[in-house]
Amino acid sequence: MITARESIEKFDQKTSELINCKFLLAEKKIEEVLVTIADSVLLYELFEHVTQNFDYAPFKGVCFSTSQGKGCFRLPKNEADVIAFCFSLLLEIDAGKVDLLKLCDEYFSSEDGRQKSFNLFAIQLLVPFKNATLNVAYAVLDAKGEEKPNAVKNPIEENTNGQNRQEKQKSLAEKYVGDLRATAQRKANASKTGEDYDELIFVLEELEDYLSANNLRGVTLAFTALKYLSEKFSDIEIDLKRLANLIAEVV
Repeated sequence: MITARESIEKFDQKTSELINCKFLLAEKKIEEVLVTIADSVLLYELFEHVTQNFDYAPFKGVCFSTSQGKGCFRLPKNEADVIAFCFSLLLEIDAGKVDLLKLCDEYFSSEDGRQKSFNLFAIQLLVPFKNATLNVAYAVLDAKGEEKPNAVKNPIEENTNGQNRQEKQKSLAEKYVGDLRATAQRKANASKTGEDYDELIFVLEELEDYLSANNLRGVTLAFTALKYLSEKFSDIEIDLKRLANLIAEVV
């Protein structure tokens, strides 16, 4: 029988596979995520708790809306509501009550095709769901006296000069990402269709947070999303090579 920590790590693995999969495999990957929850006493109790008094229908009507003839998606603000809402939606998709491809076409549409639409679904919904769930699950472990897995340290951290260099590179990376976010925000404010910049601003904010937390997997995911968006927002000069070199020194 696997431990509580191992079950959380398996959930982490399976949600990462879902986030990075081809859209044709998404429904199968959703099923695998739900199985990891059902097989874990800790996760099962967590989801049972957050959904106990959660009224899904009203949240669904608010999170999925239409503006100027275009489908819009907004996450709940509360972490517990994010977990409950996303979990309930995944259950509906798994049960065949919601067509994932139609959902992506309507609320996460991309001119670059269905895979890109699914990628937006993953960035805007699945990544926050995964992070919120892991935050709460590890908090429960901490309360029970079980520690999070230790982050793998870069050997350069053993050297004081190496530490100083790493901190400097981290500061430069965070500043560069912050400058990009500020530029995107200015363009959004100056544009009549400023909402088009929302996904770019969101990804940059996530990248800043992951850099601050030294979250390797999160940084990798956010950087991958930024690579895709850099093609769409060609009016903002995003030096991916420079950013990649800065990140490589940090994580």
